[in-house]
Amino acid sequence: MNSIFEIRNCSCVEQNVDVIVNAANRNLISGGGICGTIYKKAGYSNLNEVCRKIKTPLKDGDAVLTSAFDIKNAKYIIHAVGPNFSYTPNAFNELFDAYYNSLLLVKNNKLHSIAFPLISAGIYGGHLENPAAVSTKQCIMAYNKFVENFPDYNIHVILCAYTKEEFDSANKIKSNEKIIKSEDYLMKKINYNKTTIDEFLKLDENNLMLVTNPGRMGDEDGSYFIMKDNDKFVAYRISGWMYGQKEPDSVSYDMMCSHFPKWKEAWKNAAKEDYDGKYKFVYMGYGNGLCIDKRIYEEFNKFLELIVSKDPRYKSEEKIPALYYNSWEKALLLYVNEKNIELV
Repeated sequence: MNSIFEIRNCSCVEQNVDVIVNAANRNLISGGGICGTIYKKAGYSNLNEVCRKIKTPLKDGDAVLTSAFDIKNAKYIIHAVGPNFSYTPNAFNELFDAYYNSLLLVKNNKLHSIAFPLISAGIYGGHLENPAAVSTKQCIMAYNKFVENFPDYNIHVILCAYTKEEFDSANKIKSNEKIIKSEDYLMKKINYNKTTIDEFLKLDENNLMLVTNPGRMGDEDGSYFIMKDNDKFVAYRISGWMYGQKEPDSVSYDMMCSHFPKWKEAWKNAAKEDYDGKYKFVYMGYGNGLCIDKRIYEEFNKFLELIVSKDPRYKSEEKIPALYYNSWEKALLLYVNEKNIELV
């Protein structure tokens, strides 16, 4: 799953999410509107007691996390303090912070779904011409910033516009604002590390999880491979095999075959039905292929198949091997996200 941003015509209190957001005041006391609704559903006594333990007053843009108590459709409440535009008419940065700091709390607590109200769009909207539109824009900006800063962390953001008028206004802003697709940044997150010969020779093939075979497409100049290093995956790129001058101290194809003999065996015997080695082989067309360690093959392959099956060419023709060549990285990113594996 990639990160998702959506707008709903509803109350955030009713959403089935990890976190619902309270448009809080600086002193974290029960108020009107969504704040009062959340206190009532969570239970005044429990929520008041825990909020009294938090040092207040908070600043505009601050966000704090508490239990959701009696709210069964959420685990936590984030209390985000939006600015009161009646007194601070240009506090757009603080409104952005209220959204963004809430998203940081979600990530820092290993949560993945959050439902926001339109912060500072009610009585705190002051003399803004369209508070819902202003709030929506800052929410989208915060979401985009989060996806850009944390491309490997999936988050589902629901912005809840309570009235039809607010919903229409929020959707109009959304249609004019670019919503960043997390995969655009996820792909940039893979840092194909360069390695010296000495460093390469210290790698243990038992920790080799995925490796592309050099073929006649983009990989004929080298290979990508992913090593497991304790609780993280490390991505490497070995190149300079067939085009141009080899860089000094770069790993050659012969070294790769010698140091990863099980990979060489898998590649050479991939077409044999009775081959039974360390890897499962996925043919990617034109001499290209992907060797996947059997320990992760089943779970990884479901993401690979999912991505490939979404390509329109998949439905109109036989399974095109080349689609796998263009999809393995995205499948890897989905896999590590599900497993909470750091990819470096």
